[in-house]
Amino acid sequence: MKRLPAIRRVDTGHRPGITIIELLMSGILLTFVVVLVSPQLLRCGQLRQSAAQRQLATQIASNVLERLDARQPRPAAVAAATSGWNTDTWLPELELSVELDDREGQRRVTIAVGWSTSSGQPARPVRLTGWLSPSDPGTMP
Repeated sequence: MKRLPAIRRVDTGHRPGITIIELLMSGILLTFVVVLVSPQLLRCGQLRQSAAQRQLATQIASNVLERLDARQPRPAAVAAATSGWNTDTWLPELELSVELDDREGQRRVTIAVGWSTSSGQPARPVRLTGWLSPSDPGTMP
């Protein structure tokens, strides 16, 4: 049986493996990427939470408006619209205000939902304005 000739390696003077300089450069690059990406990921999470809070506040304001249009009394409409949403967790320090303007038979209602952000700052409130169906004289929710 014939033997294959041995492969001769040319000695280049370098040893195989990773040098200290390559290891330091990869560590510096990894640190640089982490320093740049981490704040962006944090900001993205904050924006996602803010968008979810604004969406929930809009849904609550819409529910109050629908209940007022169904001629439900104002305190009952506010209480029913906020129940079941776990608002203490998602919208801390929730403030809900309802303003009814009844001029010349046009019943305009403005609903404002405010809350505090995770940093304790008041968030910009969500406002929803709508017109209720005409009512009988003397009956207002």
